[in-house]
Amino acid sequence: MNWLLICSDKNKMKKMRSAVERNFKDAVLSAVSPEESELRSVYGNLGGITHCVISVEERSREIDFIAGFMCGASVPVYTDLQDLSREIDCSDKLVVSEDFGALVSYLGEQKGQIISDFEKNKAYRYLFEHGLPFSSDCFALQIEKENTELCACYLRAGMDVNIRNSEGTPMLNVACRCESLELVKWLVSHGCDVDPVSDDRGYTPLMDAVWKGNTDIAGFLIKQGADVNRLSKDGQTMIVLAVGADKIDLCRLLVENGADVDIPDAMGMSAYAYASLFKKEAILSLLEKYHKE
Repeated sequence: MNWLLICSDKNKMKKMRSAVERNFKDAVLSAVSPEESELRSVYGNLGGITHCVISVEERSREIDFIAGFMCGASVPVYTDLQDLSREIDCSDKLVVSEDFGALVSYLGEQKGQIISDFEKNKAYRYLFEHGLPFSSDCFALQIEKENTELCACYLRAGMDVNIRNSEGTPMLNVACRCESLELVKWLVSHGCDVDPVSDDRGYTPLMDAVWKGNTDIAGFLIKQGADVNRLSKDGQTMIVLAVGADKIDLCRLLVENGADVDIPDAMGMSAYAYASLFKKEAILSLLEKYHKE
């Protein structure tokens, strides 16, 4: 954090410097008085400022310029100068306190939010500078590439972990389809819903894991509470998918965790019926004790 402090007297400057250093441990401070020459001396460094505090008796062209430049660059400005807000049309970046004491208190009370906003803007700027659009499709691409570092950057920049790509596929489904257990765990650890349904196949992430034949991912999702009896868009259960793919380990995992082998699909056939019809003896033997009809 690079802070620019503009205070009208030495006592205020001392208190403000102390408040910033106390609340923001790694802050780098630049402190100037409201004298015209001092204000103009910082013009060339404004591009590197991340936060600005203005506590002066009255406005000036230099104060207006600095405040306007900061707000225009999406840099927060904290001030007790009441009429500054009438000149700066960036209310979301300009915070006006009733007096100096309230201004100091605000920085302490809002420390967590100020730091969070800073980290969010920092991450967003990193993506921009590296030519990475802030979009769900680009987030999904990094998941497919298993680039956890960039995925984390997208989250810090404000991406919703439950967002879908342009085709309506949730990020957890994307991770399951590229069979990345690491990204599946990472997404869930950041609050991802474990049972969203994709717009294309109508699959949940667990269905995608079963479709891919990935027992490790399927087992992890089941432990996280994924529903083992959800139906896909075409009316299939995941145990039907596992039987059709001849995946006995997945069949065992599913039935041991409550999968119903008798739920009929859109054709009126259950997982047990398919195993019987296609003479999948090993799977049929496994499903027999879970068959209720």
